[in-house]
Amino acid sequence: MFSLDEFARWTLVPIVFTVALNAAHAQSKQNSPLAEVQKTSSIGIEQQWEYIVVSYGKTLFASPQKTLAYRSIGLVSGQEAPDLENSLDILGRFGWEVITIVGSIGGDQQVVLKRKYNRNLVSNEYNAIIKGKDLYIKDLIDIMEREQRLREQAEKNAAIDRNKPRLINLDEVDALARKLENDAELKAAYQEAFAKTKMSKYSTIEIDTRYGVNIILNADVTKMYLQNGNSYRKSDVELFVEALLASFRFMHPAVARYNTVRINLNAIIMFEGNPIIVAKRSTSKYQGSSSDWVDQ
Repeated sequence: MFSLDEFARWTLVPIVFTVALNAAHAQSKQNSPLAEVQKTSSIGIEQQWEYIVVSYGKTLFASPQKTLAYRSIGLVSGQEAPDLENSLDILGRFGWEVITIVGSIGGDQQVVLKRKYNRNLVSNEYNAIIKGKDLYIKDLIDIMEREQRLREQAEKNAAIDRNKPRLINLDEVDALARKLENDAELKAAYQEAFAKTKMSKYSTIEIDTRYGVNIILNADVTKMYLQNGNSYRKSDVELFVEALLASFRFMHPAVARYNTVRINLNAIIMFEGNPIIVAKRSTSKYQGSSSDWVDQ
């Protein structure tokens, strides 16, 4: 049989242990990461920051303005960027502070500003943001309308200029007509000659007679040289291009009246729907005799 004192002693042990366990658990909760976050949040929103990143394009410098106030005490005034200064002054009055600028002076820059977060200030600025958005859209519309008016005026001026009476040089008119006729004949002659070769429908001819004759010929050699759907032998294509280019030399009488002519030949293989140039050759300029043809 236990005595009354022994019974009381053994009964208090679990009670003391339970109290100690609860105290340890409470201390653990106070030291937990969640408790730290809750403690930090309870400090107040004034300890938080908000940021704004703006760009005003290139920084343009002009005559000094603000720095003139310090010239009398020895500050040598340099050029200032008044537009950028004005924009930052406005943001500064509302608590925004520049913390860094990203970019070069000659190019666009990103100006990063921050201020302490204030819920009331942000709430009050919301209406100003809506108003500013309306002004921004109005400015865009004004710019578009002004550009449209400028385009219409430019078109009117061009039409007026075209319709102005001019003194006509008939020799120039005849020369232009002959040139256009000769160019058409030249292109027809080359197209007829190329049609006699084994050229595919992908071949094109470009003729430019402003500085002589420049011919660009694109020859599709897919059927001839594409193997297994994804391979070709470049050496074989180059031999074909050289032979094909040499066969065009007989056409030089058609362009004998021109000072220079050059043929650029590209061999093309169609691969997965895309034209790929796999070989190219060019002739040198033709100076009036078949002996002047030189492959490059």
